[in-house]
Amino acid sequence: MRRFARSFLALSVLGLAVMSGGAAEAAATEKVKVCYRAHVAGKGWMEWNCDGQFAGTVGENRAIEAMEIQVWGRGYFCANAHIRNVGWETPHGECVASGQVKRVGTVGQAQPMEAVSVTLSYGSLEGIGQVQDIGWIGPFRGTRVEVGTTGKGKNLELVTLKIIG
Repeated sequence: MRRFARSFLALSVLGLAVMSGGAAEAAATEKVKVCYRAHVAGKGWMEWNCDGQFAGTVGENRAIEAMEIQVWGRGYFCANAHIRNVGWETPHGECVASGQVKRVGTVGQAQPMEAVSVTLSYGSLEGIGQVQDIGWIGPFRGTRVEVGTTGKGKNLELVTLKIIG
């Protein structure tokens, strides 16, 4: 009986280890990262960039008109665009689940974005921008970052985003 009890206990412990390892492995497969791309005036959709790479242009005086943003490993995230002569698209931004693409701004309407806001359900983000006639702004850090300006009539020309915590 003791031998059976020891074997059962060993199998139970092994079973728990396998289950724990499986859960840890499943959680680890969703890498924490942020990817994004910009729709730029006169150029259209640019390539996808991730984790601090540039999205947009520098020195070309071209506004970002829309962005697509995708975040992994932070639950859900929310995004919003401040559009010239319109304001913020929605009062608090719209939220999507991890791994989904959220589009903000407009395409084909020649309406420049002045700012973009991204909020994580948890963790921290860093954002840096390039604004018309102002230059580099940021870095902005927190669970919610707003990159760009509002009410100044200045184009957001470039954005970088990265998860920092």
